[in-house]
Amino acid sequence: MSDSSKPKKLPACDQCKARRVMCHSRPNGEPCPRCAEKGLICLTTPLPRGRPRKNPDPPFRTESLVEPVPVPNVKANLGGLSLAQELPGLTTEFVAHCFDVIVYAPQLAHPLVMTSDIHKKLKALSYQVNLLQPQSRVLALCIICTATRASFHPLVLGSDPNKPRPESFTDVRFFANASNAEILDCGVRRMRVFNILRAQALMAAWEAGIVVQPSNENAASCYLLDQLDQGSPAETSTAARPWATAYMSHIRILAPLWHSAGFTATSAAEWAGFLMGEALLSTRNRTALLITWQDQMLLSGPEPPTLESMLASLEKASSNPSLTLLWGIVRPFLFHIPVLARILYEDIAGDYARLSPISEAAVIKMISSLTVMHSIICIVLGRVDAALAGVADSPLTQSAVTTLDGTNVGSAARAASYAAVFSFIGLVLPLYRELEYREVTDLGLRQSNAEDLRMGDAADTRKDQRLRLLRLQVHGLAVNGGKLLAKGFRNLPSVHYTPAHWGTVFDWARFFADEADAALQTQFDSSSPLSEEDVADLHTIVRELVLTGYTSDAASTPAGLLVLERLEQHIQRAKASWGR
Repeated sequence: MSDSSKPKKLPACDQCKARRVMCHSRPNGEPCPRCAEKGLICLTTPLPRGRPRKNPDPPFRTESLVEPVPVPNVKANLGGLSLAQELPGLTTEFVAHCFDVIVYAPQLAHPLVMTSDIHKKLKALSYQVNLLQPQSRVLALCIICTATRASFHPLVLGSDPNKPRPESFTDVRFFANASNAEILDCGVRRMRVFNILRAQALMAAWEAGIVVQPSNENAASCYLLDQLDQGSPAETSTAARPWATAYMSHIRILAPLWHSAGFTATSAAEWAGFLMGEALLSTRNRTALLITWQDQMLLSGPEPPTLESMLASLEKASSNPSLTLLWGIVRPFLFHIPVLARILYEDIAGDYARLSPISEAAVIKMISSLTVMHSIICIVLGRVDAALAGVADSPLTQSAVTTLDGTNVGSAARAASYAAVFSFIGLVLPLYRELEYREVTDLGLRQSNAEDLRMGDAADTRKDQRLRLLRLQVHGLAVNGGKLLAKGFRNLPSVHYTPAHWGTVFDWARFFADEADAALQTQFDSSSPLSEEDVADLHTIVRELVLTGYTSDAASTPAGLLVLERLEQHIQRAKASWGR
């Protein structure tokens, strides 16, 4: 047989290339024997052949920080962004700076990001992003873009001495001394670079085909691309989440492989937290959950005891101040949140559920579960406060609370308690708003049918009274949830970065402002109805809104500024009535 008639040897797959071993590639997309034996996903990333061009168009310039590189004038429908902009020069120093933010940004503490070797790859390439393989480059761009939400770098915030900016990721002095306007201005200034980098990450993601090629890196990139959409103002956010859909699709394919390689209890607890966050995001947007019961069992299972059983266990151990019991209930508690979020959407607040009068049985079930949750959280918070009494954290240097690396027990305990609080408030306010909505729309639905109104007027009146009573019960839970939220925020480090929580913080800020307005309207004198505790909670919510405004321009929108103004007016009115 002549050499020309021999079959051409196929290129080695990515797994074998990474291990520097011989690969016996198979045609037609079949996995090579080595990947088939180890249960790995066998993919081959095509590499360019032939001589390099004399004058290639590099995607980034690494030699200049100041001089921008023009991007080709290409129109693309990438989240409403135009790529006809100038791309900032990404120096190796800036890229390394962006990877330093990983321990401070909660969304970057995702298991897929933390276990990836993207940082190791970049270090080996001296932080030259353009030398990475296409799919690795997408993940690097996503991390860099995410980091711009917290970055204080001159490339992001500028170098104007008249515009203050932090000197480090934990610059408590800046956030304590800078005015609200100066902190909010940082969010506005950073958005130009953020939007350009986000557009580049989107373009690179489509070109690399990360949606259709399941891998740990691609799943992490899809997750981060979805997170990059969540810090935008509430009025411009979209219900469509293609990257989150791709992220969940990849996970369903990869999870069985993770189990075959060893899936620990720590992994299950971490995934329970991120599945909870995904469920609450859908609840906030009033959209169907992307995670199923099977997803929960696969990633954060097995099915835990009921909330009532967990409460009974905590009550029995009430005399023990140790945090040991706290670690044992974190995963089971978080497991229940997507279950309740699913009930809320499918039986009460979803589009199909809204076609019929509200289900009293579903509302009562939610109220019962939320009441038990509230009792569990109160016990947990008391246990954390008692266990950490006298334990000194290092507020100037401690990392973001989501970095549970075991080096700071206090931060880990406060993170667990904050997650429990966030899960409760993420369910109770959407339920309360839905009951407010239904109180009006269900009455209108009945009044549109005159015959039904005549036949069942008395029965409908009794049902309205029952639903009003249920709404008042949920309102009481929401008021308690607001107090828990303020306490949870005060338990966080004085500097933290949670841009994806903007929508939740904004919704609760409006609730606080509405409650203060209602209390003021019931007063018959000029004094403020707010107590010192109420004002302290308003201060906390204002600070949290401003902190989210540091990470994006969301709080600087008309809606954000209006709710800030309402809260500050109530604070000033209360202080004036106290003679301060």
